[in-house]
Amino acid sequence: KFEDGSFEILQTGLIERILQASGMIDCNPSKTPAAKLPLGSDVGGNKHFEGKEKYSSIVGMLLYLAGHSRPDISFAVHQVARFTHNPTRKHQTALKTILRYLKGTRDKGLVFRPNDDEENSGLHAYCDDEVESKDDPISVKSRTGFVIRLDNCPVVWKSKLQSLIALSTLESEYIALSQCMRELIPLRRVLSDITNAFGLEDVSAHAHSTVFEDNNGALQLAN
Repeated sequence: KFEDGSFEILQTGLIERILQASGMIDCNPSKTPAAKLPLGSDVGGNKHFEGKEKYSSIVGMLLYLAGHSRPDISFAVHQVARFTHNPTRKHQTALKTILRYLKGTRDKGLVFRPNDDEENSGLHAYCDDEVESKDDPISVKSRTGFVIRLDNCPVVWKSKLQSLIALSTLESEYIALSQCMRELIPLRRVLSDITNAFGLEDVSAHAHSTVFEDNNGALQLAN
């Protein structure tokens, strides 16, 4: 906790445990958790590498970490998690990149700062999508990414492949917007119930939610 009332959520112990379990406690740090190019299925890749039996266990711990205090690794972790059933050496390398990134940022976490700015109060969402790979048959679906913030503090974040194959950018952007709204609307109701239960002012009566989307076609369709 800091002097201005803000506080930070850390999972340093879990990160140390992950590094210890993977034998990467003394690895060299990395500045980024993932490569620029998508991971892909790596058809025909080398499936024989040391520590393969630990792959799914390490990924499981990383998923827990990404979902609770480290949204910055969500995209990278979801990529390696898709191949726990049959990882190759390429996927192991991607996993090690995440671990090296955590080595250099193990003392970092989510910082929550009190916000008195009424203009930014309430729940706001930021969503987008991106085609993961046009060449890999297993990765032709677009990836949805969004974060929902309460008074500028992130409360929900997600990076996942869409369940449908979109036939246009507008369609994939609209799917991402829809997935984000399915999280946002129930959260607004929960927030209203909490404020009513504690006898607080009903924020849903005056606070609005802004959803940030960068595709004009998807916005016009939504409107």
